[in-house]
Amino acid sequence: MRTAPTLRLAGLAPVKVAGKYFQPRERVQLVASIDGTKIRRVVRASRLGAFSVIFVQIDVVDRCASDLFVRAIGGLGSRAAVKLPQPQCPPGLSPP
Repeated sequence: MRTAPTLRLAGLAPVKVAGKYFQPRERVQLVASIDGTKIRRVVRASRLGAFSVIFVQIDVVDRCASDLFVRAIGGLGSRAAVKLPQPQCPPGLSPP
């Protein structure tokens, strides 16, 4: 049985994504969506099915205000996604 492909966030400023368990040398298209903006990148997995991508255009400065989602679709059928977990953020302050 083969392990399912995975993505993980390896950095937030700039956003770095690491993928594992993709098909060897598979061409993978990544789409990072943050606050309504989409950025696409294409990479080739290593012979072991791993890769890492840095989205230099994206910095997550405030985790409470950012909605980051990254999906990866491989040319041989591999798929994975990761979403930035939202921490327990306090409600915004209202004026007195």
